[in-house]
Amino acid sequence: ISSLWVETAGYRPVTIDIVSVPPAASDRNLQFELTPSTYQTQREGVKFSVTVPEGSVNTRVQVPVPQSMMWQRIELTTYEDGRQWKELSGQFQFPLTSAAFTWSESSPTLLVIDSDAPVDGAVTTSAMKAGSTEQTLPALIPLLAILNPTDDLLTSLVSNTATKPDDADLLAAHNRISMFGVLPPAALPETRVEYSSVMIILVSYDELAKLVESAPAKWSAIRDHLVSGGTMIVTGCEGDADKRRNIDEWLDGSTSPGENAVGTDREWQAPSNENYREELISILHGSNYVEESLIEESEGNSVIRPREPARFVRRDAGFGVVVALDDVNLADVSERQWSWLFKDLGPERWSWMGRFDVSRIDVNSDFWDVSVPGVGISPVMPFLGLITLFVLFIGPINYMVLNRLNRLYLLLVTVPLGAFVVTLSLYSYAFIRDGIGTTATVRSFTRILPDGRSVSWSRQSYYAGLPSSDGLIYPRDAFVIPYDWDPAETMARLRWIHYEKDRLRLAPGYLSARSICQVMVNHVSD
Repeated sequence: ISSLWVETAGYRPVTIDIVSVPPAASDRNLQFELTPSTYQTQREGVKFSVTVPEGSVNTRVQVPVPQSMMWQRIELTTYEDGRQWKELSGQFQFPLTSAAFTWSESSPTLLVIDSDAPVDGAVTTSAMKAGSTEQTLPALIPLLAILNPTDDLLTSLVSNTATKPDDADLLAAHNRISMFGVLPPAALPETRVEYSSVMIILVSYDELAKLVESAPAKWSAIRDHLVSGGTMIVTGCEGDADKRRNIDEWLDGSTSPGENAVGTDREWQAPSNENYREELISILHGSNYVEESLIEESEGNSVIRPREPARFVRRDAGFGVVVALDDVNLADVSERQWSWLFKDLGPERWSWMGRFDVSRIDVNSDFWDVSVPGVGISPVMPFLGLITLFVLFIGPINYMVLNRLNRLYLLLVTVPLGAFVVTLSLYSYAFIRDGIGTTATVRSFTRILPDGRSVSWSRQSYYAGLPSSDGLIYPRDAFVIPYDWDPAETMARLRWIHYEKDRLRLAPGYLSARSICQVMVNHVSD
């Protein structure tokens, strides 16, 4: 079992290799339960089935698992024909490193795709080796040092002009920084849900061309991620309009450059000069500071005059953005260019909170903005009416009647009986008023793409008098994330996601009786 990915909110891929020695004599159906844990807390687990074909020696399955905090371990429970396989069950530890202290929902999450990156667990061992002076991976140490100013190792690598950072330094950063990952195409998932935790994908033009041609399923997942709101930076475009047109065609679904050449470059736009800034670190912390020397007067108005031309252009891709960066060697990209790029994208592109506007660890104050009208509200007026009648009848009226009948000892019976009747009336009123079914409020927005596909985002609020035993059902490839008022309150219970043949099912633990449940859903339809 393995899970190499960036560490942030969203989903991450978990890969399980099922080895059969000797080969399976017949088809075998195994049921798995995966429950990640963080500081003794289990929040969300997944259940799914895998069929091991007859004669199979190695069966690999990859499943998206929701993540809200840094994982310490993941527990795997295996069943077959209703019986637990204890030999195939156990806990797998995730080494807790300094990456746990870089966890954030407001910092950029960067995934680098490069064929020279080690595969699977080789990242850990490669990072421990003394690196050579040759560098085959992207030169991202300067950018990582800017994004992680508290990392002393990165700072020292940048400040030491005697030696240049090498691949081992970059892989060490991969293990040390939770918001950064470098993986080869072979380690990429084939479904888009896992990319929900990735805010920015960085890939060279040549690498992207090979990915589109050799791994169409993985490129399709990235395309769906982009049109859903993701961001991709393509390096090494060198200002070449032909390369940008090829990217256009790949985004439109073509796999061969020039297949549907449009002969135009009008979709790509240069960045706004107003977004030119001096320091990237100030942008990441929300500062709009502009160095005074950059401001010039033009026809009575203050305008920003960049000191250098932009080395990148951008275009929309559905809800997402693709950036074409000219530079092949990222070491040549100045901090001002990175600052310009990140400012032009905006935090709604490079941070979890900016893009999704929902926290998995803090209170979501806008939870009640999408409520279910007329249900789940405390019956204040009926309560005031019933409590007034209770006070009148149980108090003076009850006393006077029993006193006239010389039966004051019956107060021991009538008072608790009256309280029971009032309480039962309140419960009955609420039960009848809200009913036993499920009521929902849905706010959604759908964009129809030029290629005929559609991308929908929705925020859904449910209230159930008695929740359905089936839970909430969505398409198998939908991105579904809980929208909790206070995520800390859900830590006390484990909620399950069931992956079935063609659907995703949130078990009844998500939707409790007589309480509001909210989820955010994103789906790409053909």
